[in-house]
Amino acid sequence: MIFVVAVFVVTIGFVAVIIVIVAVLFAVRIVMVRKFAVIGCCVGHADTGQDGGTEQQRNDWPKPLHRGASGVIGSIRNGGVVVVRHSPKDTSSRRSIRWRGAASRSNDLPHRCRTIGHMTTPIPSPEAVQALAPTGTLRAAINLSNSLLVSGTEADGTPVGVSPDIAAALAEALGVELELIRFQSPGSVADAANGGMWDIGNIGAEPARAEYIDFTTAYAEIEATMMVRGDSAMHSFADVDQRGARIVVKSRAAYCLWLERNLVNAELVQFAEHAETTDAFAADESFDAYAGLRTLLTAEATSLENIRVLDDRFTAVQQAIGTPKGRDEAGFEYLKAFVEHTKIDGVVAALIEKHSADGLLVAGN
Repeated sequence: MIFVVAVFVVTIGFVAVIIVIVAVLFAVRIVMVRKFAVIGCCVGHADTGQDGGTEQQRNDWPKPLHRGASGVIGSIRNGGVVVVRHSPKDTSSRRSIRWRGAASRSNDLPHRCRTIGHMTTPIPSPEAVQALAPTGTLRAAINLSNSLLVSGTEADGTPVGVSPDIAAALAEALGVELELIRFQSPGSVADAANGGMWDIGNIGAEPARAEYIDFTTAYAEIEATMMVRGDSAMHSFADVDQRGARIVVKSRAAYCLWLERNLVNAELVQFAEHAETTDAFAADESFDAYAGLRTLLTAEATSLENIRVLDDRFTAVQQAIGTPKGRDEAGFEYLKAFVEHTKIDGVVAALIEKHSADGLLVAGN
């Protein structure tokens, strides 16, 4: 009897030791994952207490992209961005998007999130998905007139560039298909906000547009400055904003709207197209300055005689994501969180590098 009791006690002790060892190893694994993950730990849904959510939530993660956006994200030669096509049921290819150079500061954002590859993505609620993609497809309005944001098109006309890629990343995060809706100017994007044509619009955030569009903080910004005659006494924006001075500008651009609000003395003369604006400035020397994006003006200056671009800027266009006012607030709240993650995790910087968008800067840097 004593022998049986002794064996029982030893067995219980052995099992207890095994349990302790397993618990310690599990704790060490969690610590190591949190320490060495590129993005850092993502907090799962509160109802599970586990990283990554429930099995059903994982199965609902991003589905194959994208109608009208095949290969939108593409790849970076140095390994910055990778797209892996997958079925939502195929857990072997869960690496939908990989972003290089992400920062652990993502853990500071107060949103439940998941990691897709090395990109931290806030987990959208069903209400957010419904608000942002009510048709089941994310319809993204893309302004084709800015070459820093749309650097070209594919053979079928699909826009290529930072702006389409940001839209593709959002569609991936929402788990819906993407439709890129092309517009020839930011003004035409804004005009269509109340017509139900698009769900998100990638244009410059401006107070005039914010009357009917909810804008996130900017994900990128572009300097706006002026071009003057080579022998002009004007060397800064303050010099240009003088009584009698005449400035040409493309109408309805974000920097034009800024000038409409902030010019005090100078006259603003607006033209419908960039080409018209350039031609007018070149042909008529009564125009003292030409306002526009620095990259555009620098390129234009190479083909014009006796012209120089001012060193200072009068504003920086805040490229943001907008959604029409009046939709469920859950969608806009998610959109704001998504944009913050794209900046913190290095997504925007990677896309600027991928598309060689010199002159486009990560907002807030």
